[in-house]
Amino acid sequence: MHTNKITTQWLGWYHLEGVLDISPKWQTVLELEDRRFQYVSNEHQYFSRFQLTYKLNKVLSAGAGFAYFGQEADSLRSFDDPLGTELRPHQQLSFEKENNRHTWLFRLRLEERFLRDITAVEIDNTYSLTFRLRLRPEWQFTLIKQKKDDASLVDFTLYDEFMIQAGNEANLFNQNRLYGGFIYSPSKSVTVEAGYLNAFQLRDSGDAYWSRHIIRLGLIFQWQLHP
Repeated sequence: MHTNKITTQWLGWYHLEGVLDISPKWQTVLELEDRRFQYVSNEHQYFSRFQLTYKLNKVLSAGAGFAYFGQEADSLRSFDDPLGTELRPHQQLSFEKENNRHTWLFRLRLEERFLRDITAVEIDNTYSLTFRLRLRPEWQFTLIKQKKDDASLVDFTLYDEFMIQAGNEANLFNQNRLYGGFIYSPSKSVTVEAGYLNAFQLRDSGDAYWSRHIIRLGLIFQWQLHP
């Protein structure tokens, strides 16, 4: 659907994640994600991200990481456009507090986005740098608990992430992501997540927007090296 200012799209995001607890304070995270138009058809984006986090205290963690993004196009009609590359280091602070069946989370992430310069006919070997600040409050509620150890079996999660940018961009607003989904944890080492995400994003023109309806599926594995 198109209006003068908003273009609507439907996508599927498929996420694979591995979490390694090195010690009670140190953790590594490796993420892989494939994003496709109309849920399964042409590829839109893919990325890999590595992150190292350190637990400052019972509720606060600090982390830093690096991501590589590839992008085919922003629409099916321009799918043959050249591949766009983005190199994205980041730093973040995370808050997590549990209270009975409720878990409150907040993530503040700063990203340095090195975007490869693309013209209509070719890709340059130069990059433009912009900065993006991401603020994400999140709430999780345990719907069903494990019978054995009272751990969560099924959770509902809801978050709203707001992103603002700085650099060569004229508009501070980048996008807003509203997400709701379910988390199924059959064991301590395996988690499955499924949900719906609406991403409202400023387009490169600066005066029009994408409204993206996204089904997100995730599979997370977690290992622990320490006792």
